[in-house]
Amino acid sequence: MVSSYGGNTNWENAQQTAFNDVQNQFGGLPYDCQDLDNKMKKIDEAIQKHYSKKNPSNSLYEKAYIEQLQLKKSIFTSSFSSNGCRDIFENIRLKTNLVGQTQKAISAEKNILGENNKEQNIYIGIGGIALLIGLFIILNK
Repeated sequence: MVSSYGGNTNWENAQQTAFNDVQNQFGGLPYDCQDLDNKMKKIDEAIQKHYSKKNPSNSLYEKAYIEQLQLKKSIFTSSFSSNGCRDIFENIRLKTNLVGQTQKAISAEKNILGENNKEQNIYIGIGGIALLIGLFIILNK
């Protein structure tokens, strides 16, 4: 089945159109992990949307479009792995958790030290008064 356009077959035309559509929709390879992750999620949503259709079209274009989406997803997934994005996200998550735990520990320590400081000041005051009374008694004898 050769079409009249440039000697390409219908499948080749569908593949080229699908490639252009996927490229326009999702663009090239992102430079940072966050953008890459967001685009991978969008590609997954597009694939799921296609498979969740009640009456999916079996046209050549639809088949080529899904093929191009899956190819783009595999390229993005490979880049995600090779750039160590999972480790980057894990480090960010750990640092965020660590900051939160540190803030909780600081506030807990302030609560504990606040009570102890009051008691400590009371004991120092009582000790100072006892020392003055003892000194007064010794000096008067």
